[in-house]
Amino acid sequence: MRNKIMLTLMMIMSMLSGVEAGTVENLERVRAKTITMMFDKNINESQRAEKIEKLKIKLLDMEKIVLNDSDLAKNPSNKTIKAFETFNFTFLVHSALEKDKPISINWLEDLGFTSDNLKRTQAYRK
Repeated sequence: MRNKIMLTLMMIMSMLSGVEAGTVENLERVRAKTITMMFDKNINESQRAEKIEKLKIKLLDMEKIVLNDSDLAKNPSNKTIKAFETFNFTFLVHSALEKDKPISINWLEDLGFTSDNLKRTQAYRK
């Protein structure tokens, strides 16, 4: 009987303890959602602009939380180090604001897709 009670209590405790994601992981989730929304072909331009604007505000808040998280500096994980090494990709809104560009243009340019590069490309058929 005692074992059943202990097992039941352990199961209840495991169900009540939630999975805790760090600030960098939360930022990454919102950032991925924003990038996915930028290229979603199932919505029109006005819907895309509206959704990206909402996500941009949320992403900006998440970026501020990560930048002000003092625990990250104490014991940085590999993800945290990589996030700060690739600042322009991780902190999309801050990077775009610094360059005074829309986040989609800024992100594509950081990847190397500029208007000039795309104009100079040629399609070849094999």
